[in-house]
Amino acid sequence: MKIFGGGSDKRLNSSKDAKAVILPVPYGKSVTYKKGTEKGPAAILEASDNLELFDEELNREICDIGINTLAPLKTSNLKPKEVTNLVKNRVSDILKKQKFPVILGGEHSITIGAVEAAKRYYKDLSVYTLTRIAI
Repeated sequence: MKIFGGGSDKRLNSSKDAKAVILPVPYGKSVTYKKGTEKGPAAILEASDNLELFDEELNREICDIGINTLAPLKTSNLKPKEVTNLVKNRVSDILKKQKFPVILGGEHSITIGAVEAAKRYYKDLSVYTLTRIAI
């Protein structure tokens, strides 16, 4: 399994001490425009091997908080509602452990489950969306 940042740095995959948990959700069943979104999580994790972990604004390495990468969810045979429920349950599990969830997708529909889970824990939750259009 590919982990965020690759390598063997224990701060990049400590499940017990991590404050952030990366949840890869390779899903692309209901995409209508460009296919291949299910490859997004693997591509992001692959690219993270080359990420500069030092943050100049924070003046520290971001992995100092501890980052745990979970195994990708198995979504290939699921319908959109099933994926929504699966993401909702996994994000709820992460939040119960007082960890910060980072969901890598996949298509936009995976956001629904994550937001449904988060609204249980954050009553004043608001969601800002940004659509990027390539010209």
